[in-house]
Amino acid sequence: MDGIKEWAFPSTRVEDAIKFRPACLELIYKQGCDPWAEGGTTLEELGVRWGKRTEDLIQMLSTLPVPERTSRWEELPAYFLIDYLTNEHRAILHSDLPSLRAILDMPFEEASSGSLFWILLESFHRFTEILRAHIQEEEDYLFPTILKNEYALLHGGPENRIKPIAGQVLASPAVIRGEEQLDAALEDWTRVIGQSEFNDRPKTAELAARAMQDLERKLRAHGNLEKKALYPIAARIEKELALNRSSP
Repeated sequence: MDGIKEWAFPSTRVEDAIKFRPACLELIYKQGCDPWAEGGTTLEELGVRWGKRTEDLIQMLSTLPVPERTSRWEELPAYFLIDYLTNEHRAILHSDLPSLRAILDMPFEEASSGSLFWILLESFHRFTEILRAHIQEEEDYLFPTILKNEYALLHGGPENRIKPIAGQVLASPAVIRGEEQLDAALEDWTRVIGQSEFNDRPKTAELAARAMQDLERKLRAHGNLEKKALYPIAARIEKELALNRSSP
């Protein structure tokens, strides 16, 4: 599931399809499928059940458009926003980070810039490790928890599936620690880029610093979208679930 263009195959499981493209829940739900109970079902098996050729189903899923950043997220199911955020994760992991690493692999013209190269490279590796762990935590636990809660709100479901995402998960020590680690890594990243002794840096170092700054801005915008849009949506879903459970 590490590819970007080709990710849907006959043997792809529903749970993996959801993880890679959460927006496919729109189609799955319309077919009356409970993907959280049937996560191990393959797309081939799903196609047989729905009376669709496997090739046609894969084509439908593979060509799903990614939502626009300017979408009115509060008016849409959460899986559209999570699909957008997941797509940004793919771009960061498979395009932005490799591009930055390629710049760092370019030779620095001046021997005196050697220390600068190692500082930038060390910062890159340290930051990448924290970022990958943060993304994995979101895609393996936070996002699915929000989506399961939304399914329970819209379609019903067993009580043991519902988790208080806003009250416990988002406020849990593990999540807070992960957010703090990422914020600290971004601050360190920014500090390394802006060190005054690098003002007369060579061309390659300048390219690397600019690429780091561009990625930093992208990541901060990504994090703001999660905090200002996704987390309030998760809290609303949880609140409505609580009201439904308390209703006679």
